[in-house]
Amino acid sequence: MKAITPPKIDDIEKLCSMATDKRLSSYPELSVNYNRIMFSYAKYKTSKGSALSPHLSKPLLLSKALKECLIGHYRNKISTLSFIDNWRGNLTPDVCPMCGSLGKGTIDHFLPKDQYPEFACFSLNLIPTCLCNSSRSNDSKNCAPNQRLFHPYFDTIYKLRLVRANITQPVGGDLKTPDLSLSILLNKADCDYEAVRYHVDSVVMSNRVLDYFGKLWRKAESQPNSMFREADSLLTQNDFKREVIKTLKFSDLKYGTKNNWDSMFYAGILASKEAIKYLFNRIVDLRTGVALPED
Repeated sequence: MKAITPPKIDDIEKLCSMATDKRLSSYPELSVNYNRIMFSYAKYKTSKGSALSPHLSKPLLLSKALKECLIGHYRNKISTLSFIDNWRGNLTPDVCPMCGSLGKGTIDHFLPKDQYPEFACFSLNLIPTCLCNSSRSNDSKNCAPNQRLFHPYFDTIYKLRLVRANITQPVGGDLKTPDLSLSILLNKADCDYEAVRYHVDSVVMSNRVLDYFGKLWRKAESQPNSMFREADSLLTQNDFKREVIKTLKFSDLKYGTKNNWDSMFYAGILASKEAIKYLFNRIVDLRTGVALPED
């Protein structure tokens, strides 16, 4: 979950090149529909890619043959679209803009190409992402009001800390194996709350973020000095809390967003007095030999 700047691509020039290329299977139908698709590009920019916009609520009416051709141009990596492979190799950020995971390496469509084939080759609809975009629903909006996905090229809400891990002691258990969930930090009365909730449910949760938190918790519990630099010198719980704050800030800066998965996890520790107490006691026990790392 990160706001990023898209590379500067002349989409109209790319569209014109495809529309006039007689070697392509889309010729001449793409040429006939050139103006309609060009106007759709403009509407996409005006609507900031939001499927809630009346301009984008319904896909452009195109023939089945042209839809298949446009999607085929993207899949077949025609020379006009060579910039896409360059993105994969050079422009993918170190954190997924859609879900906040540390995975990366592919380019995918914000508005699904099967629903919106007119945007199959449109640069502003192509985002560097991990596999989360493939695992989410094929919808970019829900039927309920205000429920939509956030667009990493247009939405600035990612500057806020939107979510954190929720770390609680299970009933009848202890914090060695805590219950883990995600908490949305916006007030429910906030106009963006429903959109954040929808984005988290559709994208972040579908990518098994809670499994990742579980791995981080096990590491924090068994090898705290590998996650918290000053763990060996901490004397009080307040010392540990300050160390968590430092680690959280470092993670925010490292990944350029407060909504990467590591920061979500550290923010969750910071929000839980029980987690602070439990991990500090583990640090002391490991330091004094009362506990072993594999315990």
